[in-house]
Formats: sequence, C-alpha cells, structure tokens
Amino acid sequence: MSDRWTVACVVCLCLTGIALTGVASDAAVAQSTATPDETTNATVQHEDPDSVSDSGDVQQLRRWLGNRLDSQLESSSVALSEGEYERARAVLGDDYDSRLEQYVDVAGDTGGGGDGDAGETYREVGQNQRNLTTQLQRFERAQERYQSARREGNTSEARAAAREMARLADRVNDTSTSVTQGYARLGNQTGIDTAAEQTAVRNVTTNTTETATTVRRQTFVETNLTVLDATRAIAYDDPLRLTGRLATANGTAVANERLVIEIADRPHQITTDSDGRFELAYRPRTLPHNASAVTVQYVPDNASIYLGSSATLPVEVEQVPATLTVRNATEETSYGRPAGGTAVLEVEGEPVEGVPLTATLGGVSLGRATTDERGRVRFRSNLSARVSPGQRSLRVSTALSKRAITTAGSNATVDVVSTPTTLSVDATRADENVSLTGQLTTEAGDPVDSQTVSITRDGSLVTTVRTDEDGRFAATLPTDGSAATVDVGARFDGGGTNLESSRATVTISTDVNASDGGVVNWLFGDGRWFTIAAGVVILAGGGLFVRRRRTREEAPDEAVDRSTPTRTATPTADDALAAALDRADRFLDGGAAGAAVRAAYAGVRDGYLEASSTDTHWELLERSEALDDAERTALERIVETYERAAFSAEGIDRDDAAATIDAARSLFERDPAEPADD
Repeated sequence: MSDRWTVACVVCLCLTGIALTGVASDAAVAQSTATPDETTNATVQHEDPDSVSDSGDVQQLRRWLGNRLDSQLESSSVALSEGEYERARAVLGDDYDSRLEQYVDVAGDTGGGGDGDAGETYREVGQNQRNLTTQLQRFERAQERYQSARREGNTSEARAAAREMARLADRVNDTSTSVTQGYARLGNQTGIDTAAEQTAVRNVTTNTTETATTVRRQTFVETNLTVLDATRAIAYDDPLRLTGRLATANGTAVANERLVIEIADRPHQITTDSDGRFELAYRPRTLPHNASAVTVQYVPDNASIYLGSSATLPVEVEQVPATLTVRNATEETSYGRPAGGTAVLEVEGEPVEGVPLTATLGGVSLGRATTDERGRVRFRSNLSARVSPGQRSLRVSTALSKRAITTAGSNATVDVVSTPTTLSVDATRADENVSLTGQLTTEAGDPVDSQTVSITRDGSLVTTVRTDEDGRFAATLPTDGSAATVDVGARFDGGGTNLESSRATVTISTDVNASDGGVVNWLFGDGRWFTIAAGVVILAGGGLFVRRRRTREEAPDEAVDRSTPTRTATPTADDALAAALDRADRFLDGGAAGAAVRAAYAGVRDGYLEASSTDTHWELLERSEALDDAERTALERIVETYERAAFSAEGIDRDDAAATIDAARSLFERDPAEPADD
C-alpha cells in the first residue's frame, strides 16, 4: 500500500483511542459521518486509495461547505430584516471566512464544476452584507439622534442628524444593489434559491429610503444652482471664471449668504448678493487633462436649512508644465534611520497648492502627501530593510497622471549603508520537542521586525519563522532521539535587504527516545490545528489528503528514492505546472492568497521536479543541489512562502502570493533542456 494516500473526503475520525486536542470543525464532523459501513453500521476506518472515488467525495465536501455558507447568509439576512445588526454581522464573522477559505480550496481541487467563480461571489456577498449591516445600524443611530434633537427643540442638531441619514440612505441603496446582484449571481452559479435573501435586503432598503425622504422633506428647503456665465477653455494659469445664482425651488433667492461652492471637488468660499448671485475663479490642478465637463456644487453646512444642489458646465483643459525639485535630501542613512527630503512644486516660480506627490527611495515608498500653500511637501520615513545598500535614487513625482498640471518629477541620491545584525537564541527541551526562542536585532540592539529567520536542527533546515515587531521569534522542533545532544540554531539571510546576515547556534542535551506514535497535526485553511492519532485527514494545499503515517516499528512498503529532485522535461509535466499556475492565478484574483501559494507549490512539486512522494517541502529544497542558482532561488521563495501559507496562523498577503506565483512561472518558462550553471 502506498505511503502517500490520494485525495479522499470519506475517512473515519472515530477510531479507537483517538485523541483530539482542540475542537474539530463542523467540516471534519461532516466527513466523519459521511460513509457508514452499510453492513455493520460502523464507520469505515481506512479506505484503499485504489477503491475510493475521491472526485465524488470531494464534491460532497464542497456541497456541504456551500450549504453551510448559504445557511449563514440566510441567517444574517433574517437578522438584518429584524434589526438585529450585531447578530447579522456575527453570523458572517470568522467562521464564515474559515468556511469560505475551505470552500475555495476544495472547489479548486474539484475544478469548480458549474460554480467555478462561486468562491469569489460568496466572498463579495459576505463582505457587502457586512457593510450593509454596518450602514443600517449607523442609519438607525442617526435617526435616534434626529428624533431626540427634535423633541428637545435642538434645530441645528436635528439638521445635522438628518443630513447624516440622507448620506447613509444613499450608501445603503448602493450597497444593497451590490448585495442583491451578488445573490442573483450566486444562484446562477450554485443553483441555490436566494429569493428570500434578496427580498429581505430590498425590504430593509426600501424602509430606509422612505424614512430618509420623509425626514428630508420635514427638515430642509430644496435649492437650485444655476450657472449664468463661465469660460470654457481653462488652465492653471488661465482659470475658469464663473457667475452663478442660488435660489430655492420656488425661485426665491438665497440672498446674502456665505456659502461653499465646490468645482471638481475643490471648495471655494463665496457670499451671495441680494439676488443670490456669486462669482468665483477655479484653477485646475488635478483635473484630468481630457475632462470635457466639471461639476459645480453647493455644499451646505450641517446646520443649514438648505439642501445642496449642483450644475454641470462644459470645459476644455490645457495642460501646464510645472517644476518639481527636491531639496535637503538625506545624504546617508541606514536601516531604521530617517530618510527623505522636501519637494517643491511651482509653475513659473509660483507655488502650486493642492497637488498630491509621492516619494520612493530605491523603489520603496516613503509616502504620499499634498502640497501646502507654499507648494511644499516634506517626506520623511524611517528606512525600510527592503532598500538595498548603495547609492539609491530618491524620486518624487505626481501621484496622478495626465492631469491639468504635469511634471517630469525630480531625483536626488541617497547613500544607503548596510547594517550589521545579531541573532540570539535560547533552546529548552520539553518532552519530545525542543522549544527555540530568539531575537533579531541590529548590532546596536534595535529590534528588526518582519524578517524571515531559518530554523535549523543539526545544521539542516527545518522551518522558517517571521520576526515580530520586537524582532522576536519562536519555534518548536521535534527531536529524533538518535543522539545525546542536538544543535539547534537560527540563520538570517540579509540578501536583498540593507541588513547583513547573521546566525546563532545552541547545543542542548536530550535523551528522548519516544516513538512517532502516529500523532500528527491537522491544519485547516484558517490556521487552526487539532491533533489526532492513527487515521488522519489533512485539509491543506487546496485539498483533503488522507495519509497513513508509519510508526518506528513498521517496515516500509517499498524502498524510497532519496535522490536529488530533477527537472521533468515532459509535455505532461509542463501541462500540469501550467494548469497549477492557472489555478493559482484564479485563487489570487479571488482574494485567496493562501490557496494560490499552495496551488503554485503543488504545481512545481508535481510538474517541475521528480521528487519522492515522501519528501517534505524542506527536504525537497535541501536535496535540490542539481538545480542552477536561478532555479534554486525561485524554489527557495516558493518553499518559504508555502511554509507560511500552509502552517502559519498569520498567513500571507497578496504581494507575497503574487511573487511566489511569479517564481513558479519563471521555472515553467525556462528551457528544460538548458544545462544548469556550474
């Protein structure tokens, strides 16, 4: 019987002497009760991979997870219609997200079937319904403030609350449209009936809109804004000049009022005359250079009795070049020390206010800010480890392109100096494990956060960890009981950063001779673990893997080839890797970064390397000396990120996942016939 069992969903967890640490998920319970033995009414304890229809079994799990998500959405909709906002939000909390991650993983293994995009739709509907719940709750609170202010005769507070109700009602209407459209799409993708949920959302939206309309009519006076005259061709040095009039809906002038008029979202303070007329000038800055119209809008303050109104007028925008310079740039810096400078934006020597600028150092962002009345922005940020040492460019440019004001940007040079680091480690033995703790700091003692540290046992790589905000890390390593002492240590590779590499090792005595015992960990997609003995189902890497783990006393079924994994130069392998990368891209587009990394790793393992079926991901890397430098670098990134995606509760972000997929794709795009570099 093969040591590596194939994907299967129907496995018994109710074994004699089974030990659970933590609480099993509902998905695990569903699997454990899915296939009773019809003859003995006992659950099947083991399934031969050759006799299991794993495709149908995983389809069954996918349906179970989909039904669970549907039930949670329905419960949230019912709570929403009853005004139970906390309950509506809680139903779509962490448990919903965990089920969704599992659904995406399993749907990826089954190819999605007719609901290939349902995972993303579940994600969108859940998030939009949570947003809708929050908006409705805020609307209700604003309504309570409005009613209280009216009872107390507080006119200004009542108007402020009424305006907030109007704003929230608009948001509720927009969000509910997204929710109902998502439900309709979900019904088409999965075949479930979402009519009740759509009706519940429409009803609460209608009630909210009607309430806001009634309050608006009770509280405010409607206005009309009219543009009487305006220039059409405009530029920063040739501003738009406008004459307008503000009146109520019945034509009465809003006379002698100090008001705010916005043009293209830029506010202008004006005062109307006795006939409600006003004049203003507008200099386009961030207006798109191809804009054909601008909006002129009256924006009343919260305490005003008037409602806002707007008008649209045609324009032709001419671009104006501006000069951007960087002054007082940092000459030299290093990790954690300040870096930056002052940027000044001018047109013909005159400062330009209100233009957003961005700054980067060595390609790493230092921030974004808007020029002040002197046309200045000061960029200053502590240097990230991601900026490599050497002469690096400090570049400042406009944050928006193709606008009324254009500039080529400006550069200055900063000398980035490398920083020595120090690793400290401490190890203690606890039963069959070694607990390792440590800290990564600069030579001066400052903590270094968000860096990867490799953990070793007797010189061999075991796992990697990430330093926290204090530079600290921790790991637990199993002992093998084969030696009286074990060397455990940590390595930090500063390659690609401005931090220098460091390492530390400590030797600890151990006389542990405990057997394997068949105890392993079960990791769910949400990072939760529990431990079971003998029969194991592992939900990871985009599927459910059943694995029978030998104890020390068991003889292997067959000899294991421990040779160095090599490139598989076959069309079948290339197709497998290409398919895996396609799946990884779909997962990433759907927001499932962890599933994307696991798919990319599986593709590289099965479609690029001829690896033993018993190899762990780190064993795969350790025995890859035959690969050239570029291949090994790509494989190291893939393995490291897979480790975090599969076994870390913190998970990974979209950027890490995208970089991992790129590394896997670089292997696919290489010529397999090309000899490795010596």
